[in-house]
Amino acid sequence: MQRAIEEAKRGDRAAQRQLYDQLSPWCLGICRRYIKQIDYAEDVMIVAFAKFLKNLDQFRAEASVEAWVKRIMINECLTVLRKKKMEFADEMASYENHFVSKPDQLDRMSTQEIQDMIDQLPEGCKMVFNLYVFEEYTHKEIAENLGITEGTSKSQLSYARKLLKEVFTSNNKVHHGS
Repeated sequence: MQRAIEEAKRGDRAAQRQLYDQLSPWCLGICRRYIKQIDYAEDVMIVAFAKFLKNLDQFRAEASVEAWVKRIMINECLTVLRKKKMEFADEMASYENHFVSKPDQLDRMSTQEIQDMIDQLPEGCKMVFNLYVFEEYTHKEIAENLGITEGTSKSQLSYARKLLKEVFTSNNKVHHGS
């Protein structure tokens, strides 16, 4: 991949296409965690990938290209969602429930089933959940990125876990006839 990056920096279209072909499925997966509609997620991914290519000359080989691309994808998703004037749920109560289940139940679920559950979350909860769980942001980092308080980030995560637990429990009852 390093050779393709160097060639793409020099404007080689074939190398840019090679990078796109290599990275785009993974990049789309990142965007899908934030954006429910697949067509919209693809559009955001393409815009973010264009930014990646445009700024490729700033990339330094000592860094991980995957980490850099991931950051660009996440930032573009956040920018797009901010523009949509995403509203955070007003639910500020503290919940004790957490999204926990028996590991064998989760193991039987497909990635798409898990993604579908996450897609059912309100936008604000989904955003905080993804940043905290998948990207391992702290509540302080989430608050700074989304322009909310740390308390709101914590309550949104708690609310997301509560909702996911409810969805998981109801899906599990349907799958097992309980």
